[in-house]
Amino acid sequence: MKKSKLIVTGFMLILILFSFVGCGKKEAKIRGGSGFPVSKTSKAQEKESKELGEVYVFTGFDEEKKMMLFLRVGGSYRQYAYFYNGGTKVIDRFDEAQTLEEMEPGDVYTLNLDENTATVKSMHQSKQAWVYNDVTKYQVDTEKNLISVGSRNFYLGENIPVFDEDEQYMRNQIGEHDVLTLIGYDKDIISVQITTQHGKIAFTNTDKFKDGYFVLGNIAAGKITADKKMKVRAGTFLLKVAADGQGGSKNITIKPGKTKYVDLSKFESATAKQGKLTFDVEQDDVKVYINGKLIDTEKTQTLDYGVYRITAKKDGYDNWSRLLLVNSKKATINIDMKDAEDEEEKSDNNSTTTKENSTNTAGSMTGTMNGTKNRTENNTQNTTDTTKDEKEDEEDSSSKNSTDSSTNSLINEVMNILTGNGD
Repeated sequence: MKKSKLIVTGFMLILILFSFVGCGKKEAKIRGGSGFPVSKTSKAQEKESKELGEVYVFTGFDEEKKMMLFLRVGGSYRQYAYFYNGGTKVIDRFDEAQTLEEMEPGDVYTLNLDENTATVKSMHQSKQAWVYNDVTKYQVDTEKNLISVGSRNFYLGENIPVFDEDEQYMRNQIGEHDVLTLIGYDKDIISVQITTQHGKIAFTNTDKFKDGYFVLGNIAAGKITADKKMKVRAGTFLLKVAADGQGGSKNITIKPGKTKYVDLSKFESATAKQGKLTFDVEQDDVKVYINGKLIDTEKTQTLDYGVYRITAKKDGYDNWSRLLLVNSKKATINIDMKDAEDEEEKSDNNSTTTKENSTNTAGSMTGTMNGTKNRTENNTQNTTDTTKDEKEDEEDSSSKNSTDSSTNSLINEVMNILTGNGD
């Protein structure tokens, strides 16, 4: 089958529905179909892999099953899970003993395994991998697969994992003002750790936004929920909200250690706000549907602010379906039903896990998530919110679980689309 590609220009965003999980101590989980997109390993990558040796990026624990989770460095960054126990020894890059609590997602290790039981006997932070801490002056170029640090360029492939504490992201979710730790070998990045401080965001006066969604810069997105504090990176971001003819955009600042309360009544309107949607379809005979209704792509579509499902179909191609967040006056959507030869070649090199309980088996586990390219262009009010509605967070163990909601590891494909810097 062929694969379709949807490119968005204008002011609207396309999302996949996903939810937030309650906070508290989070555990990484292996889930079917949640691996990185598989890309072919170049000769240069193969050579590098041989020189670096067999190394793994630590991604977290499945404490229930007593397993450590890893991504094997190189190529598709295949996911692995191995058992650990009280006898598992962890050594840092300075040959000092390291506790399990001191391990950070994104750290790079060599493993000594008991092959019979799939158990980690010992692990050592790779001495061949270099580590650059507190990197603030950089530029990410996803088109060229590069990150520039000062005058130096490093290869930053589409599969390179990015971590913000326990959450795993992709490279286009690195914020412009984030503080980074880069781990690499020679001129290639192996993993990225975001060390930016955090604050929280919460919404008030949500009555007219009960079925609405928000997007915060390129770092977070989800369903608007009343009385929930969501942990996000500190910084200034463009916030976009939309629901049932209501919505808009504005810049807000998240301060470290504080909660930013956003009053959604300021986005309300006496009459339903509407956006105009136009289509630019590359191929002939492509059928486009909004909420299941066939539309004429030659005509401008007027939609109330809110969330809609948009689907494109063409004989000989896979269907393409996403959710459209309409929150501004106009947008142009370019639909290109892409030949999927490359995707088919990728799938030949990739095994897909479909059951969540497949973590009972140790070893290699991977899945596929095929992202789509897009471009977004924003033309929204850029007035910074200056209201004094931040409050210092005073957390203790008794209140944390009931009042917080962490921004769960965002589905990679969602954030590819949200940032406008998709691969």
